[in-house]
Amino acid sequence: MAQPMVMNYVEGMTLEEYLGQVGDKLAFLETRNIMMPVLDALKEVHLAGIMHRDISPDNIVIDSSGRVVLIDFGAARQEMQQKSRGLSVIMKAGYAPEEQYRTRGEQGP
Repeated sequence: MAQPMVMNYVEGMTLEEYLGQVGDKLAFLETRNIMMPVLDALKEVHLAGIMHRDISPDNIVIDSSGRVVLIDFGAARQEMQQKSRGLSVIMKAGYAPEEQYRTRGEQGP
């Protein structure tokens, strides 16, 4: 039986919503300031042997204090449950790395 997954609720706006407000373009420094916390979170997730598999602007939240949070580990949970089976294609088209488009080969953090 699958273990339940509980995630904290993060109040704020997604990067997708933010981009819609600012015109879909960010300066380099602002992009870096948003993406570095995402990359730090990924480092920790990968050290635990987990792949997020659904990183996109709608899964990055910026709260009212400016804190950046990577959310929605649903695809990671699904991937962990399927580790014993063949690779499944779990991805967000246009954002996933090329190896996630394949059902064969090596995938990992």
